[in-house]
Amino acid sequence: MYLSLLYIPLTMCRFMGVYPEEKYRTGQIFIFLIIFFWQWSIIYLAILHLFYKDHITISDLTTVLETLFLIFQAMMKLSMFFVKERQFYDLLQRINYFWKVDDVQDEVEKKNHLNYLKLIKTRSAVYNIWASATTVAFLLKPLFVKGDNLIFTTATPSWIPFGVMPFYEEVLFVFGVHGPIVGMDLFTLALFLLVKLQFDMLNQEIQRMFQNMKESEINQRIKKIVDHHNFMLDYVNRINNTLSEGMLLYVVNVLLAMCVEMYIASVQKSIMAAIKAIMYASTGVLQYCICYCLPAQAVTDEAELTSNYVYFNNWDKQLVSSVKVAQTMMLARAQQQTLILAGGFIKFDLETYLKTLKTMVSYAMFIRTMGIGQD
Repeated sequence: MYLSLLYIPLTMCRFMGVYPEEKYRTGQIFIFLIIFFWQWSIIYLAILHLFYKDHITISDLTTVLETLFLIFQAMMKLSMFFVKERQFYDLLQRINYFWKVDDVQDEVEKKNHLNYLKLIKTRSAVYNIWASATTVAFLLKPLFVKGDNLIFTTATPSWIPFGVMPFYEEVLFVFGVHGPIVGMDLFTLALFLLVKLQFDMLNQEIQRMFQNMKESEINQRIKKIVDHHNFMLDYVNRINNTLSEGMLLYVVNVLLAMCVEMYIASVQKSIMAAIKAIMYASTGVLQYCICYCLPAQAVTDEAELTSNYVYFNNWDKQLVSSVKVAQTMMLARAQQQTLILAGGFIKFDLETYLKTLKTMVSYAMFIRTMGIGQD
């Protein structure tokens, strides 16, 4: 039921050679190595582009950095899928232990949860369409930017026939850039929102804990709630252990790339080049917000409500001793913030998102004011 929401990113993983359930099979490793080699070839050609220049201006440097940051992000996400394949598989397997919406007895609550599942599917579909449209725009770039028939800023070796390089870069962009970036984005978007739903279901179960319940059922219900709370806290820790290092590199990449893009947009004389930079910057910023900060904030907010539900649900007034013990234990664990972290210390939430935006703008304006990059 829940895994269907991850169908698109997992299908992308299969075509990129990093499908978690196939765990380093020969065919998957071969596909991964081909894409990884493609990505490194673009990095090499982008750097070579600078060596072919008699005089390197800051504009030359920033356009090459634009290519490098994009490829680095794709490489990082593809490598994270590959290196952490067993951890991703573990996360997928544990989804089978999530509480099922179909098991909810209250019809109103069940309907709300089903609507939320539809919302997850809709948000994923909208983002996928938007990302695909952006990819198409990049693929069509050579048709609209005068004198530029390549997607990336790279050198074209003389021994490569005319027309081969544009085709090579277009194929790479689809499988080696769009696939890893959008695949990871859709995976985290759906996964974080599913975790938020589980905390919501847990909180609703706590709220109706003592409604129409026999005393003989209390211990069983308490155990179910405590076990699921522990399970979800452990699941968030597993998410952090899987994504933390890669997400730290992603945040740094986004910050630097968006600074470069905003600088390019502010100094470009070409309207099409400025539009391209603005589109790139807005895409990166929205990607960071929609797929990471907003869903992670939703997880944190819902997890923080657990202590309120436990404390204000009169558990301490129950005569059964196990209820009071469970209340103390859950309150102690719920007092610690449930956070999605990059590198173990950078929070994914709206506050961090706004700080990142502020930093991007500040650095871009600083570079412009200091006159760095004047050709």
